[in-house]
Amino acid sequence: MGADGIHGFKEIPQPAYIEGEITDSAGLSLADLVTIESDTLTLQLAVGPNGPAKMIVLKDAAFAGEGTGNSEEGNIAVRFISSDEGEEVSP
Repeated sequence: MGADGIHGFKEIPQPAYIEGEITDSAGLSLADLVTIESDTLTLQLAVGPNGPAKMIVLKDAAFAGEGTGNSEEGNIAVRFISSDEGEEVSP
């Protein structure tokens, strides 16, 4: 951006990622979670209250979060990245 307007733009490659929070449970191993690498992850999202679901697939994904949890709520922040592109597929 210059004084007289936009002069151009620059593209910077970024990894595809899935990020959010999951709820801790007795069957979840935090040690296994934080060592995920080269796995395929699927994220299923509901679209509207009665709408169809969307499914996002992230191949060759690795855990890239901090591996910390919230003891009050029992939530764990997660972030998985991949050099592969994410893909939206029909469930």
